[in-house]
Amino acid sequence: TMKGDDVIKVSCNYLSLPEMDIETFLRTAYDLRLDAIDLHQSAFTSTDPEYLLGVKLMCLKFGLPIGYLGVSNKFTGTESELRENVDMCKESIDVAAFIGAPVIRVFGGHVAPEVEDREALFGPLISCNREVADYGMEKGVIVCLQNHDNSNIAATADDVLRILRETDHPNFSFILDTGQWQGSPGANPKGEGDPSVD
Repeated sequence: TMKGDDVIKVSCNYLSLPEMDIETFLRTAYDLRLDAIDLHQSAFTSTDPEYLLGVKLMCLKFGLPIGYLGVSNKFTGTESELRENVDMCKESIDVAAFIGAPVIRVFGGHVAPEVEDREALFGPLISCNREVADYGMEKGVIVCLQNHDNSNIAATADDVLRILRETDHPNFSFILDTGQWQGSPGANPKGEGDPSVD
């Protein structure tokens, strides 16, 4: 038998089966006897409280806790694009708080290969991270950066450590994607099929 600290819990991310509606996804996770699920903002057809309560009740019915709610944000771009993405993250925090997801997962942002001054992208990214982390703290939802190799600003360990250090916020943490470091075997450097760069 395994002791409590040795138990491995298995979950599935909604983006692994995005062709399913949320109810079918939850039924599939239940049928597979998974321990938890990770949802994505694209799974929801509405942010209406009645609809969200229905999703929350389905999760309870199937005994599936939510690990995190994924957001396909980009904290790079123009001032209006940054504002739009911060607002999207705040809305996702509201959804996460309502359905009982303890964490939202965010990305750094796509960096076009022709961008020469990558350094200039870090200041706005850090500012956005802090604003979203502040809002998450008010709502009781943790904000976690996930590394991603799609010409992302958080594609290397050095990038991630810098972002964590400079964001310097008690409500900002990290989700490790082992297959998405720059140059790793599972990485997708062009971002093809990745909703974070659509």
